[in-house]
Amino acid sequence: MYIMDTPQSIAFKIWFTAILVNSVMGTGYLMGFNEWKPALFCFGFGLLLSGMCTLPIFVLLILVMRSCISYGIAGLWAVFLVLLTGIAATVLVFLGFLWLLPLGSEGDMLLVVAVVSAVLAIAVQGAHIAKINNAPSE
Repeated sequence: MYIMDTPQSIAFKIWFTAILVNSVMGTGYLMGFNEWKPALFCFGFGLLLSGMCTLPIFVLLILVMRSCISYGIAGLWAVFLVLLTGIAATVLVFLGFLWLLPLGSEGDMLLVVAVVSAVLAIAVQGAHIAKINNAPSE
């Protein structure tokens, strides 16, 4: 039986991939993986913080993909809309994160890490997003 990806499952895979990549890259940047125990703590803390802070992005991506289905948008346009939304939401959430936890000079590079994580996660699911309008109606 062929199972079509739903907006929820695609958004979850994007969200989960992004927080994993963000935590690994952020830990690598901040700690350099020189010492494993502090790096593991930093990774876990980054995973927890990025997971909590990006839950609104997860919901927003579901809404964007459902809107693509409603308006008949498919293919590269759907991927482009999800990518644009993901990047904009990542920047906005990161700015809110900086407001809560000022990072100083490290903030610029961590913003790059966050955006690269979002783009990579969306790119990995790009083929599934492009086919989102082929899903049977629920």
